[in-house]
Amino acid sequence: MFESVPLPQGFSPVPRPSDGVAFSTSRLSLHEVVEDDADFLFSLLSDPQVMRFYPQELSREEAFGWLETQIGRYEAHGVGLWLVRERGSGDRAGLIGLAVRDVDGVGELEIGYLLHAPFWGQGYASEAARGCRDYGFARTGCPSLISLIRPENEPSRRVAQALGMRVTGHTVRAGFDHEIFRLERPD
Repeated sequence: MFESVPLPQGFSPVPRPSDGVAFSTSRLSLHEVVEDDADFLFSLLSDPQVMRFYPQELSREEAFGWLETQIGRYEAHGVGLWLVRERGSGDRAGLIGLAVRDVDGVGELEIGYLLHAPFWGQGYASEAARGCRDYGFARTGCPSLISLIRPENEPSRRVAQALGMRVTGHTVRAGFDHEIFRLERPD
């Protein structure tokens, strides 16, 4: 279920794309998730290797709830985590996007990324996250973007650092310490 959260400073909801495609990069396209993606979402969100830095793997019912949450985010904010597809094959690779988050009572716009293991090590997370960074700054009005990352999650830390993000604080989510990586809008 989608929950209302404080909006980030300067945030303006983004019009939803008529075809469901948020944007494309040279190798990837990012789409709104739809009910037809439920089986893929379950395979991704129930995989212990993929979910090792999250509190738990999700059941089929929880994965469907996650899908409904994303649809609510698209409706409320025009952004959310998007389904990542390889442009050449059309294969579903993971979830990457922008989500409005409540971080200790303050609204923030987060770049989040989660790829299926077969797609690791190909630069997809960095490529899609760069696209999200550019999209977020160009379309939402936010003065900064964040990523919430557990300190032991080295692969995600590297993606954030490659975007130019730096640790600016810490927060606790679901009982786990997270570093707040932040990138200010370029002048």
